[in-house]
Amino acid sequence: MLYKIEDQLSIAEHLAENILAHYGSLKQASASMLASSNGAQTNEKLPTNVLGVFLWASVREHPTLGIMLDELQDLYCDGSTTGELGAMQKHREDVRFTSVPRPGLFRPDGMLAYNPAAFARIHQKSFKFQVSAIAWAGAPAIERLLSQYPDLDILSQKMLDTELASTICSSLVPDGDPVRLVMEGRIDEIKDAKARISAMFACYLSNAPGSDFTQRRDHAFALLERMPREHATFALQQLDVVIEQWLEGRQELEETHQPVQCLVDVLNRALALGYDGTSRIVRHFDFVVESFEEVDLGFITRILEDLQSMAWEENTCRVWLQAALVRIEDDPLLTMGLQEHQLAWFAQAKGSSRLREHLQKSKTGRDIVFGQDLGL
Repeated sequence: MLYKIEDQLSIAEHLAENILAHYGSLKQASASMLASSNGAQTNEKLPTNVLGVFLWASVREHPTLGIMLDELQDLYCDGSTTGELGAMQKHREDVRFTSVPRPGLFRPDGMLAYNPAAFARIHQKSFKFQVSAIAWAGAPAIERLLSQYPDLDILSQKMLDTELASTICSSLVPDGDPVRLVMEGRIDEIKDAKARISAMFACYLSNAPGSDFTQRRDHAFALLERMPREHATFALQQLDVVIEQWLEGRQELEETHQPVQCLVDVLNRALALGYDGTSRIVRHFDFVVESFEEVDLGFITRILEDLQSMAWEENTCRVWLQAALVRIEDDPLLTMGLQEHQLAWFAQAKGSSRLREHLQKSKTGRDIVFGQDLGL
């Protein structure tokens, strides 16, 4: 006989209630069952089939869901059994439950329906979504949630603070907004700046006025530029992470507008805070057969060769390399011993009239510049 998913859930809920009624608590059930079970692993707290019953009994809304969640949290809160904890986090996302409505952490009046830490153990995805919704709902909704903190355990408070802060820091909510004011003391300044940097590079690279990128860039540097310098230094480590990921990823870029200039603008503003982005790009970028420590003739020659070999492609690696080159001043370029075709690349990429004038002093240079003007 085939049972509908709802029937299976009802059976599990009834079994879990009977187990708790018999043993008094899940901890007592664990102690009793494992003492008499030869097949249980030493790092398990419940036999697999019993844990399965309680996981199924925690899938949907029902009168004793809160008890099930609290019992699981009480038994597993020490985090000592990673296998079982992993099973809990994955269980609710099983495709068999796709049509089953997810339980709500909050009641319609905005008050908590369940212990947040216990709820998140099984319904992590729902926890993140529903708490983020509170952040987006504005200061009054956040205040209502914060007013319930005295009734919550420390872990629940920390988890709620983390999710609220993560949502706010990744947004464009301006400094001084009521949402930020009500979260004062709960948002770490350095984590806030790092989140703003990450969010800046999660959108399309477009230098068009009012674009999402330019708004997020200005939002990030509004905080970075007023922070104590040592805090800004720590926060800008997130730019290291972005640079490394983009250089290694070589992912194709879409819907860009002056992407290299976008990165140059970021590097210039970061330089004013003591962050040397060009040297970091050089250090992060390792070729198969060679690596570099500074921007010199060897590095430039190798990068230009690489750029020419993928001239048709615009990807995350290419734009950072171009940004590193474009930021080199004209004076060192003129004294490095670059070949004329290399110097011509810089003249065009930088829009440098000085480099163009230098090239026009030789016949080859004049021919190259003429060709560039014709779009060749």
